[in-house]
Amino acid sequence: MARHLQKLEAEIVKGLAPWQEQLQRVMTISGLSLTSAGDLFVAIDPDLEVFPSLDKLAAWAGLWPGNNESDGKRRSGKTLSGNKHLKTALVACAHGASRTKGCQCEGYHRSLKLRRGDKKATVATAHKRLRVIYSCLKTQTLYRDPHIDYDKLMVERNAPRWLKMLAEFGKGSHSGWPKTSKVHALYGI
Repeated sequence: MARHLQKLEAEIVKGLAPWQEQLQRVMTISGLSLTSAGDLFVAIDPDLEVFPSLDKLAAWAGLWPGNNESDGKRRSGKTLSGNKHLKTALVACAHGASRTKGCQCEGYHRSLKLRRGDKKATVATAHKRLRVIYSCLKTQTLYRDPHIDYDKLMVERNAPRWLKMLAEFGKGSHSGWPKTSKVHALYGI
């Protein structure tokens, strides 16, 4: 079974080869895996030539909220029907992203869940994920979650290696550092 799944993943990677650059951008978004990115790229053209605006893409995906209001009376705001495979993939990604600790979607989903319920919050989170995907593909930029301090992550990940290299070159006399420094507390030097 595991061998069969590896074979299928290899086929997905081979099929996504023409869109490798776009795939790398989309994979920076939390909640998206290689398989879900493949689902997205099959359902929409990664160059977004078919969709002139986000509104058109969201409507085609079935994630554009309906609006049924007349004379101040609000009726059902049920989402429109659309591409079932794309909508299913986006909702699954949103469900995963809403359970990722420290992710922007976690707080967004939690606040909507209190007011609207779990299912509506998940669909709204899927719509937000689609907006982020569209933006990353349209502007050709990587996704940067506003709730994550990327500089701090880079320092935490690389500080032990940097300190080791300093010590190897004889420049790392750590005794001169104050005992209250964050580096001393983190790495016990």
